[in-house]
Amino acid sequence: MTIDLDAAKARLAHARNQYLLDAEVRALDGLYEEVERLREEMHALRLMTEEAAHAENRNAADLRLAQEELRYLRGERAAVVEWLRQEDYPCCRDCNRQLADWIERGDHRRGEDK
Repeated sequence: MTIDLDAAKARLAHARNQYLLDAEVRALDGLYEEVERLREEMHALRLMTEEAAHAENRNAADLRLAQEELRYLRGERAAVVEWLRQEDYPCCRDCNRQLADWIERGDHRRGEDK
């Protein structure tokens, strides 16, 4: 029985190449899975970033509204204090001034904390 050395070398080279190709395909499959996992992770991070930006915008809007309301209430308080100081009925003058001083000092809020 004669072995064709060239044919055996060719079959061996083909088998080796097939084995290397299979190993490369497995490696590429692993890389593809890793890329898909990273894409999903990036998508989740993008959604979280967008949600955080929306929350930050909502918080900023809430803060602006609260600041506007505070400015309005301070203006109202100042108007009430001014009105109390200008009321000039003799029977109410002292009481109105005391009340205006009380409001300006913030004493009217101290009772709420108790």
